[in-house]
Amino acid sequence: MLAYKAENAGKRVLKVNPRGTSKGLTYKDPYRDYISANRILDSGLGQPPSPRETPYSASPAVVAGQVSSLKQEAPPIKEG
Repeated sequence: MLAYKAENAGKRVLKVNPRGTSKGLTYKDPYRDYISANRILDSGLGQPPSPRETPYSASPAVVAGQVSSLKQEAPPIKEG
């Protein structure tokens, strides 16, 4: 299915063995999947693993100042 969709988009699928892509990372590392995905990408491109910044490391002030979003709903309407 993935190969079919890639072909229709003019792309190709390259299978990459993900073994060892999380080497040196702990299970508690919040960016473990992000770093592993970039290592898989480097492998698929035929490049040695390159260090990358985590998604928010470029702007730590923004991350520190973020607040969780609150779902706001309208109050229930009382009939009668």
